[in-house]
Amino acid sequence: MSEINSVGSSFYFSSLQQANIKAEKNDKKEKVSSKKIKFSDILKKNEKLSEFELQGFPPEIADLSIEDAALYLKDQVDIIGDKFAESQNSETVMEFKNAVQQFVRFVVINNFEVSVQSRRLRKPRPSSQNAFSPFSLPPTTEIKRVTINVINQKLDALTRDMLMNQQDNLKTLAQMNEIKGLIVDFLSS
Repeated sequence: MSEINSVGSSFYFSSLQQANIKAEKNDKKEKVSSKKIKFSDILKKNEKLSEFELQGFPPEIADLSIEDAALYLKDQVDIIGDKFAESQNSETVMEFKNAVQQFVRFVVINNFEVSVQSRRLRKPRPSSQNAFSPFSLPPTTEIKRVTINVINQKLDALTRDMLMNQQDNLKTLAQMNEIKGLIVDFLSS
């Protein structure tokens, strides 16, 4: 009669044991790698979130790329624009206005680079008659040259597309703001 092999010496069971050991090691490595979060990384992430909140952006776009964040904000404008088209009450007006403000502010911050160059005009020589008089010199004039560069053409195209799609809602919103301005003028006089 042959002996019965123990569970540990069988090829089938030994391979299962080795697979379990490898899986446990992989789980430990994953746990160790997931525990290695630096405090500075957490601070940077919180700083980025607080910066977005201070600028009035939703915290959901903090981890997104510029294009994805712009698409998210555009979708918010479209969704709230549809609500605004259906019912034009004060809540939807304010939601639509805030959504458009967020989108436009995000595009201006991330898509345009504004550079201001200034130069002064040369001073003419004083006349020989009043050489020592400070009134003989004209005041210096400074000329400012503002250059606006578009950084991301896709984001610029997305902005134009969103503004064209929401044109009717924006006209209605402009008329409402004009009426509010007239009411304020009327009350102040």
